[in-house]
Amino acid sequence: MKKRYILFFFLFLCATAFAASGQKVFVIDDFAKKYAYNFTGGINRDFFNGTLYTTTPWCISKVVTDKKRATALKLEYDVATGEAGYEAQIRDKTLFQRFDAIAFYVRGDTDTFKIEIHGKDVHEYLVDEVDEVWKKVVIPFDTFSKYLLFSPQSIYTVRFVFESESVSKQQGTVYIDDIKLILLSTERIESRKLNPPSKIVAINSKPVSMNPYKASLLSLRARYNHDIRKHTFRGIRFEASYNRKYWFFVGEDFTKKGNIFSAVWDAQSFEKGTYWLRAVAIYKDKGRSEGNAVRIKIENDFNFDDFIDQLERKSFRYFLYEKDSTTGLIKEDSAPQAYFSTKACGLALAAFCVGAERSFISRTEASRSVLSILDTFINRIPDYHGFYPEYVDKNFTPLPEESGDIIATSYLIAGARVAFNYFQSRNDNIEKAVRWEAQKLMNSVQWKYALVQEEEHVGLLAEKIYKDKTKKGILAGYQDGMIAYILALSSSVSPVSPLSWDAWAKTYSFSSYEEYTVLMYPSLFAHQMPHVWLNLKGMKDTYADYFDNTIKATLINREFSLKENAYAKEIWGLTACVGPHGYREYGAPPPKSNVLNDGTICPSASASSIVFTPTLSKAALYALYKTYGYKLLGKYGFYESFNPKEKYFKEFYTAVNVGAIVLQTENYRSGLIWELFMKDSRLKSTLRRIGFKEEL
Repeated sequence: MKKRYILFFFLFLCATAFAASGQKVFVIDDFAKKYAYNFTGGINRDFFNGTLYTTTPWCISKVVTDKKRATALKLEYDVATGEAGYEAQIRDKTLFQRFDAIAFYVRGDTDTFKIEIHGKDVHEYLVDEVDEVWKKVVIPFDTFSKYLLFSPQSIYTVRFVFESESVSKQQGTVYIDDIKLILLSTERIESRKLNPPSKIVAINSKPVSMNPYKASLLSLRARYNHDIRKHTFRGIRFEASYNRKYWFFVGEDFTKKGNIFSAVWDAQSFEKGTYWLRAVAIYKDKGRSEGNAVRIKIENDFNFDDFIDQLERKSFRYFLYEKDSTTGLIKEDSAPQAYFSTKACGLALAAFCVGAERSFISRTEASRSVLSILDTFINRIPDYHGFYPEYVDKNFTPLPEESGDIIATSYLIAGARVAFNYFQSRNDNIEKAVRWEAQKLMNSVQWKYALVQEEEHVGLLAEKIYKDKTKKGILAGYQDGMIAYILALSSSVSPVSPLSWDAWAKTYSFSSYEEYTVLMYPSLFAHQMPHVWLNLKGMKDTYADYFDNTIKATLINREFSLKENAYAKEIWGLTACVGPHGYREYGAPPPKSNVLNDGTICPSASASSIVFTPTLSKAALYALYKTYGYKLLGKYGFYESFNPKEKYFKEFYTAVNVGAIVLQTENYRSGLIWELFMKDSRLKSTLRRIGFKEEL
């Protein structure tokens, strides 16, 4: 009997492989029967990342009847303390090579969970907008391969993962049915072609005109006559653009009370120019249908250029008055007893170049300030293999414990590179000393020593290095650690392998909000800070277009902030800052599960986006000035943060946020910091070597 069973199972696998070789669709499981084996011959089972001996199981699966789908897999999860889910093991290791997407049906009472495909690497995709209505999810394999080296020949498991960080609820129920592998070229398009709404038919109750509109609140109207009563139709979204490439949120109308939809655009915060407006029909299944755009002109007498100049000038003063008169070190923040910060000093090295270029201070004063910082780090602050601590006190003692911080050091080295290239035109003793000490500082960093050598993390940089030579943490996932990798790769003394970039890029995660899919990091600083130094505009590697990604992350941040906080129009900006409850990494989706938002707005978030979304950033800054005036302005420009819900306006500044305003504003106005940092020929060859190409 045992031999007969083995023979039957072997024949089953052979028949499965033969059938799949010519199929356009392969069903991994349709849950029509309660078999432990799926159609690849692999085992279906629950999994738990942790002990199984809990009073409440983390996930229970069972096949149930369903009115719509006949039968389906019911997953009941409780992941308050761990990770769990359902997995289908794949016996046929060649199966994934013959298809280009995975599809399944889903409904449930959570709006997010994760699907993982396990092979040589773990490939993740965040499924969102799940609700009680059955919907089909199709995930092309190239969605995974955007950020991971997808190897279809090595896939052995498909998992539906519930964990406290990825699901919107820690307890819930999700139903899954018909897990399939498909060929996208032969996939039947089930959704109908969506009908577009009309153009914007009226502004302020009058037909659209090309006569300039005086900046004010503009009431927009559009007509939509199709499918209004259908349950899949959500409503009409209004969008505007200043270049017809990137469209930003204006308002939405989901009332469904008639065929006229409306929204109000606060154009009074926007600078003079030509804009395009359009209405978009939105459906629950993420379907969109854009109406034709109309062009209008906006007039505004406010002088935005002078406003930006004054903001940059006032923000720069932080580095003049919050530095130590003897050592030149820059304080972490404006509190009287604040520690000195390595990140702040790196930003200051570049900021003094801006100050000299803009004549905020003399070139001699700028070079002396830069030399003072460089000399203090080289001769007075302890380093570990060239890496410096994030903070030191007035006695140069590292805090909170002796260590070298990789990201903080990367800011310092980036600033030194900018200063080295700026102070090249004179041969006086001060500028000669700046060049010599900047070069010495850059060459002292032993980037190879920072690599973490555990097998699963070969090529990744550590976060910190301690005096006893231990390393802690890993710079993984998309974040401001990008600048550390670029510096490590382009080092002339201790370069790391280009494989380090690939190892880091494998840890990326993408997710979506509204119509945009981006590299995930909720807090805006992680998207902005690498671009303080790097000019990647018009360039991309095999993993992402990073400049374009930051534009989209900014548009998401703005829209989420406007909707969730509902302050005066155009007041937005969620990033890491000191707020009413201390330091927090405020942010926007994606991912939804990591969002932290209590109504605290950081002006640096919108100001530091000026190179990505210049029109929107100016509108935000003007709206802040117009709405709150001197409640939000002090000696160094806009204060760190404010929270109208908690009546929080504090006269406080942090060097990182003020520094980002100075450097990004200058990049917007002249490209100075980009030009100085990107001047190095070795850096350019490094970017080519790791796969960066200029778009035609």
